[in-house]
Amino acid sequence: MKCATSSLHHYLDLHPEVAMSRRKELNFFLSEAPLPPLLTERSSRLRGLEWYRSNFDPTASVRGESSVAYSFPWQHGVAERIAAEVEAPRFIYCVRDPIERALSHHRQFAQRDRRPPATALAEPANPYLQASRYATAVAPFLRRFGRERVLIVDQAALRERRNETIESIYNFIGVNPGFRSPDFEQQRNVSAGKGARFRVAEGLRSSGPTAALAARIGPRARQAVERRLRSATEPAAAPRLPPELQTQLLVELEDEITAIEVLTGWDLRRWRQPGER
Repeated sequence: MKCATSSLHHYLDLHPEVAMSRRKELNFFLSEAPLPPLLTERSSRLRGLEWYRSNFDPTASVRGESSVAYSFPWQHGVAERIAAEVEAPRFIYCVRDPIERALSHHRQFAQRDRRPPATALAEPANPYLQASRYATAVAPFLRRFGRERVLIVDQAALRERRNETIESIYNFIGVNPGFRSPDFEQQRNVSAGKGARFRVAEGLRSSGPTAALAARIGPRARQAVERRLRSATEPAAAPRLPPELQTQLLVELEDEITAIEVLTGWDLRRWRQPGER
């Protein structure tokens, strides 16, 4: 969540060999157990496997969906449920500076959680920081499916080296890596453009009747509506965290960051620096 999953869903769907789900957040493999406040993602599992299949083009050689809640550390059993239903799946896990991600996560929930960001992130075991525990989140998928079926993507690489990164993703899922589109230049669901009107639209889009209508009108029409909403919305002020709190949070996340470095071979010293977050 908050790591360019909307953009990546769009880039994948552009490829002629790939059909992404008509709705982005299917949440089919989530547990049906009740969740604490602020953790309100809902499982659609009771809708049944045929409903899940109906969200995909059955003629496409590669089909995919983007449910960010599958990787939340408080969601248990997701990898096992996927293994029981899907043959030879592959997983793309997007990451970014973990504190920036947590701030963006809190910002999206600002209508429900009106605490200042520093207060919310300083609370022990808060969900924003927990969702930035990337190594913990990806561990069940690595155990169940193996490292070769999990691709970890840095949001910064997707932003700054987009063609190269998308090519590596296409290679990973086994489609023509040479495909290019002018729409690669479009970055979707940028947080700075999500004011009140856009948040209302997002809520409507996830509701039953409106989601069904959005699925029928097609991706280009949906993109046009989103652009209008984004242009009409007020810019949100970027939150800031005190450097001492950033240092405390980085200490909590050190083992997670190190584990991602080991998994990827990346040098993530930029994540370890308190800065203008």
